[in-house]
Amino acid sequence: MISTITRITKSGLLFRNDPSIGMLTYSPYTGLVHAIHEDAAKAVVEWLDTSMSVPPSDVYSDYLWGGWGVPPDEIKHIMPHLLPDAEHWTTLPVSREVIVVNWLLTGLCPLKCIYCYAEDLMRRENLEPSVEDILPISQAILALNPLVVVLTGGDPLVSTHLKLAIEQLAGRVGIIVDTSGCFLQDEHIELFKHYNVAVRISLDSERPQINNGQRPFASSKYVDESSSGSAGAALSALCRCLDASLSVTVQTVATKKTTNDLPALGDKLYRLGIRSWRILKVAPSKSKIDIYPRLVGTKTDDGRRLTGKQARGGYDFMFNKIRIAAKTVWSGKMAVQVANNDAPNAVVLVGPDGTFYTESTVRPEKIILDEVNPRNPDPIAILPRLNMSAHTERYLNLSMKNID
Repeated sequence: MISTITRITKSGLLFRNDPSIGMLTYSPYTGLVHAIHEDAAKAVVEWLDTSMSVPPSDVYSDYLWGGWGVPPDEIKHIMPHLLPDAEHWTTLPVSREVIVVNWLLTGLCPLKCIYCYAEDLMRRENLEPSVEDILPISQAILALNPLVVVLTGGDPLVSTHLKLAIEQLAGRVGIIVDTSGCFLQDEHIELFKHYNVAVRISLDSERPQINNGQRPFASSKYVDESSSGSAGAALSALCRCLDASLSVTVQTVATKKTTNDLPALGDKLYRLGIRSWRILKVAPSKSKIDIYPRLVGTKTDDGRRLTGKQARGGYDFMFNKIRIAAKTVWSGKMAVQVANNDAPNAVVLVGPDGTFYTESTVRPEKIILDEVNPRNPDPIAILPRLNMSAHTERYLNLSMKNID
């Protein structure tokens, strides 16, 4: 019987049986989650544990072998992340268990992004965890049996607890670190390599002026860290991670100012050697709600309200161009994920103080997942507050339909 508890295989990939899906697997070599149909789940686990010398079919080697069986550059990428293929599934899967937990390890950050959705949990010393908090917070996260934990913030590279948090999670879940790249040090790179941590670095535009405008430094004391701003810091970190053969993803927030340039950014990333790109449509937040209409494009910069097709901006059109480019121009060699953020309660967030949140469906603010046990939520009690269909769609890339 396939384990219902997240387990690491000899290949380095992690998996978890999911009664609603079959099997979920996460590759630290790509930073991606895939669903394996129940028909092949047992055979795939045996292969990942290397008791079989060959995969059950070429489909699985095409998408899951990179990084341990073949070089990462040889791997193919499927949209959406359903194996053996989307046609094999009669209905789109919906997990009944949390797939990914986002742990805001710190509220400290060198940047002050104009769209930051976590601003209400940041820059507050009373929320910052102590070293004694890390173990109980990690245990509470692991009690939800996620497949992946994303260490984010703030910027986790600023946290003095990053190594401890990784040590508590390693071997039990997949680990992804979200960062601006501003404070990437050699010791971080060695830490990530040792524990097979995937890295996501934020870059919104190929034009430094636009990127730096959306992602300015929080104060003048950080400006000297990079003469070319947050864009220069991100590109430097990307190159260092690539040189160290780390699994690295570029994470881009699409706003009105960046959406039209996304295909050009994708081309630059592909030529740079990036093989994983994640795009998030800008989401509303309580602290930024006054400027959200201008960020998303429902209002002009001078405050005039747009209507009809204009109010939807160019997201659908440009996202479709990216889908086509992923299959044709980049030949399936760069994984592309798009999250439209249409359902706000699709994510599980853990604040720096250990409180578990999701986003409200009524107001642009966060709500506590379990009011009775805010720092140690009941896995059953949190389900009514989560949109598990949108949660599954987000992490299996179900919005990325196959292009004929």
